[in-house]
Amino acid sequence: MKQLLLSVVAGIAVAAWGNNLFPEDTDFETGTQNFRYYRSAEPIRTVSGDAASGNSSLEIDSAVSWAHGRWGYAIRKDTDYTVSFSARRVSGGDTIAFALIGVLDWKQVGFTQFRLTDEWRRYRCRIRTDRAGTVLYPAFLPQGEIVFRIDAIQLEEGSEATPYRHSEAFSIFPSVNGAGSVVHTPEIPRLAVNAFNAGVPPEGQPFTLRVGVPGTEIRRERSFRLEKGKTAVMEFELAEAAEPGYYPAEVEVLDNAGRTVKSSAAPFVVTAPFPPPSRKGFFGMQDSSLPQSVLPRIGVSYLRSGFTVWKAMEPREGEFREYAFQPPPELFWHPTIQSEFTPGRVPAWGCKPGSTQADPAKAALFMEQLFRQLRGKTEFLDFINEPDLELRNMPDGAEYYGELLKTAAPIARKYGIRLLAGVSGNRSDFTEKVLTEAHGSIDILGPHPYCSPRSIAADGRYCAPPEQGEFAGSMRYHSELARKYGKEFLIGELGYSLEESIPFHAPEAHRHAAWLARMFLIARSYPECRRLVWFTGLDRWEGGPFLYGIWRTENGIRPLPAVAACAQAAHEIDRADAAELLLDGDIKLLRLRRGNHTSYAVWDSGGKPEKTALRELPAGAAPRSIYGTAVRPDEAAITEAPLYLSENAAGTVLAALLRAIDSRPPLTVRAWLRERNHLKLEVKNRSFSDWKGTVAIPGVLQTTILAVPRQSAETVTVKTAAAIPAAFAVELAGENGKEYRNPVELPAPFEIPKLAVSDLEKFDFVSKLNGPGSIVQQTREHLFPPDPSIPWSGPADLSHRTLLGWDEENLYIFSEVRDDMHRNRNPDHAAWRGDSIQIGIDSHNDADGRNSYGSDDTEFTFALNKKPWNHHAPPTRRTPAEASGVRQFITRSEESGTTVYRIAIPRKLLAPLKLKPGTVFGAALCFNDADEGKVRRYMTFGGGIADRKCPALFRKAVLAE
Repeated sequence: MKQLLLSVVAGIAVAAWGNNLFPEDTDFETGTQNFRYYRSAEPIRTVSGDAASGNSSLEIDSAVSWAHGRWGYAIRKDTDYTVSFSARRVSGGDTIAFALIGVLDWKQVGFTQFRLTDEWRRYRCRIRTDRAGTVLYPAFLPQGEIVFRIDAIQLEEGSEATPYRHSEAFSIFPSVNGAGSVVHTPEIPRLAVNAFNAGVPPEGQPFTLRVGVPGTEIRRERSFRLEKGKTAVMEFELAEAAEPGYYPAEVEVLDNAGRTVKSSAAPFVVTAPFPPPSRKGFFGMQDSSLPQSVLPRIGVSYLRSGFTVWKAMEPREGEFREYAFQPPPELFWHPTIQSEFTPGRVPAWGCKPGSTQADPAKAALFMEQLFRQLRGKTEFLDFINEPDLELRNMPDGAEYYGELLKTAAPIARKYGIRLLAGVSGNRSDFTEKVLTEAHGSIDILGPHPYCSPRSIAADGRYCAPPEQGEFAGSMRYHSELARKYGKEFLIGELGYSLEESIPFHAPEAHRHAAWLARMFLIARSYPECRRLVWFTGLDRWEGGPFLYGIWRTENGIRPLPAVAACAQAAHEIDRADAAELLLDGDIKLLRLRRGNHTSYAVWDSGGKPEKTALRELPAGAAPRSIYGTAVRPDEAAITEAPLYLSENAAGTVLAALLRAIDSRPPLTVRAWLRERNHLKLEVKNRSFSDWKGTVAIPGVLQTTILAVPRQSAETVTVKTAAAIPAAFAVELAGENGKEYRNPVELPAPFEIPKLAVSDLEKFDFVSKLNGPGSIVQQTREHLFPPDPSIPWSGPADLSHRTLLGWDEENLYIFSEVRDDMHRNRNPDHAAWRGDSIQIGIDSHNDADGRNSYGSDDTEFTFALNKKPWNHHAPPTRRTPAEASGVRQFITRSEESGTTVYRIAIPRKLLAPLKLKPGTVFGAALCFNDADEGKVRRYMTFGGGIADRKCPALFRKAVLAE
């Protein structure tokens, strides 16, 4: 079952039964469909017996919020469209507005106001945009206090509205008892399927309704007839699904020829009930369009939401108004100032003379009103979301933020509110400067230690697991800062995004859930960490078809496996008195204590997790999955998904776990080439005992004595007369007689030819572009981010032909980049943000998978009319700086839309890389394109350079003759 938005973005035709381009049940006969309030405590609702078409309509109350429907449609550039709908006023005012809103940029198209009457009437507005491939969804924006109803929404091409037609011949809308499809035990799950027949004739009937849950034996089937224009509700009790777990149910309707008429996902979660939210609760959630009342059902205590209110509270200088702050009714509030004090957004009267920065004295007047109105509604305020990023273009950003904190702190404390510094998870001088200068004004440090890359995709591209991707490093760094300055510590924002086309029961969706649980467990292992806010509840696109929400909009609001994982994590670790990470190797083992109760969480964080069977668990261990599902003791195993266990007799479960972990083959092997005939082996002993024995590689390395202490690694150097073969086996024999064979396959390196470059500016590289060392990327599959909604009109919009080469003095880059618009207004050190080329080099080819550069790695950026920049270099040149000594000739032809790069990087800047035949190293190139007003795009040769740095993803390269 494909998510609609991805289908339309990718250009896959969505069959319209009539002329209505919006899909599904657009007159709400089966339910609310994809409509919801922007922010609300309770779900939006339909009304029966009052409709312009059929029997039902959707009611919107402006006192709650504005409303929108996730019916995305990619309209064509410079083409007329018309949206029409029926509406009537119920109470209050009489004016509403309609617009289509961009999925990614929130820009409104076709904004039109309407005055409603108490009678049903048809309204229409014209839609036209000059942006290509814009994916938009419908939104109703009340103007003032009004309750109104809408029905029969239609999008069609052309400048005139035609009579309403249903989008599809048959509609279904499944729902499960329990808000957000979260059922609390001991309640029995009940699946209701609302059906509406818009146009299937009697000769296509009877229908067959099938319900199933993949991975289980749960099946239901029912035959029925339904007249055209009629609705029906069919209910199923699913007693087999009454135990805790995640149930990815699917519903399908077939006609009498066995053809699918309509299908829908209907996943649901079963979990034990939770006590009311507590101030001591560990879990928070970023606000979204998910009804807030759902969150306590999975153990969430706090809701984080942002606002920008200076201009609303002070529309004119000195004229203050009351603002209707509305804390969530069942949750504790974690409010956040967004961009209140960002230069360029500060009210003119609030700025320093001759500046766009806020004047502290004038800002203090606004803060007085703000904190007075927040008194009693929250215990703390997240003071500017990610100020290190929000103020990054200011050379004195840290000083400015510190000045604002010093202004705010005494006012906030007067009203009983503490200040939280919610910096991004990046390590930077910004945070330390602010803590040095204004630590007395900060009560809580709340970083956002995201992993990166953090998008889980269907195409298998690299996404950093929690133990990598800087999450663990950021946690250590910020927790140490919190201890140093005596601050409370919490995680202000954290999350992963999941490609929306991935089915609810797919392995990637379960990995998403496993990584969420692992992040929760790791975070809880820090005694200083008081709370964690997950980003976010529902949807929230970023970087294309990737959603952060743990619920997804797909013919309604549907839970992903991560919802069940979140609920079970809350049951296991919330309000634990203590959490201790006992093992921190490839297998992680966390012990949790609450009063007299002890439990464990265990998982495998290795790059290729293996199943470690747990065959000797004591009675009462009660193994359970990340979804809370009971696991049979004889089937319990350590995998990438945390397994929870209870311990009744002290030490018994721990002993069984340690025995199972130590029963694995003790040694792992990692291999890499330094030269064609120079191999490095890292032999790691992951057992709890020292290992002694021998190592050998048939035909390559003779038997050699080796000793590896417990939980450590030793490196073996192998040099041969001939080239090391691409595939071989490492044979290890222990003194205890046990033997192990580890197959190794080395990736084929990209050959970089030796060039005779006498004149860099005149060297004819174009004639060599079909030979060794050449790279050609000119199709959409080379474009990143891989988001079909990001416009790319063809090779003239971004492509390149590149030649790499070397001699004893230089590494060369020759590149012809086609791009119809060249833009780079960034300073030299940030030239990568505009049109440019980056190159990363792992000199020793020894990257171990960490998301950071090592001591032998380096990175450069080259751009037209910019100084070459060395962003990272070995320890002798640790500070980013101009790459002095690089020779570059970069020219631009606007006539051909081509930028030509001729780069020579001298040997002294590449050390310890050896410029000699046979040297093997890691390399990655990134070709950046950042047209003004558009998302940065790029093409890469090798991974691990464009976003977070991960040299292990670089391409292996060899210097050839």
